[in-house]
Amino acid sequence: MTYKITMKKQESSYSFKNKWSSEIAKWGYTPIPNLLIYNQSKLDITSSEMAVLLQLLTHMWDDRHPYPAASTLCKRSGMALQTVRTNIRRLEAKGLLRRKFRKALSNEYELTSLKAILQRIATTEQPPVQKRIPPYSKTSISNYPKMETKEDPFSKKNKLKRGPDSKNALQVGDILANKFGNKHLT
Repeated sequence: MTYKITMKKQESSYSFKNKWSSEIAKWGYTPIPNLLIYNQSKLDITSSEMAVLLQLLTHMWDDRHPYPAASTLCKRSGMALQTVRTNIRRLEAKGLLRRKFRKALSNEYELTSLKAILQRIATTEQPPVQKRIPPYSKTSISNYPKMETKEDPFSKKNKLKRGPDSKNALQVGDILANKFGNKHLT
């Protein structure tokens, strides 16, 4: 008698599906170098320019340069057409991309200069050490010191009543006097 043993392939905890979900994974994902994100300010990329750049990166399906229409970039980023074009011109002026005009087609955006700049940074700097935080466990909570809390001035015992004629009404001066010990405030 022979037995066939089948092993179920287990997905890594680092997989995109495990980090997000299989429904989200169906839409695809864009690999973005952390080096670009970490050095956004060093590269002088504004948040608006980064949004356009990320939209361009979503169109890099293979080794060819992305070529989305400006109207597609507008629709996906929520920016006006002029804002998208201005951001592309700024990225081009900074030497991070190059537009190739194509007759009767959308522009092609060459990102080889951005890749070269990131490559230069990668060879001159050390990547940050990323430490994994251990998962929460009930036994580890006792290792942390207990935090002391201050009295909440808006708790029930210090609650201000609406109107001066309610029976247990505290005035602002009474609360301040109790808190700071200043008798002249009452």
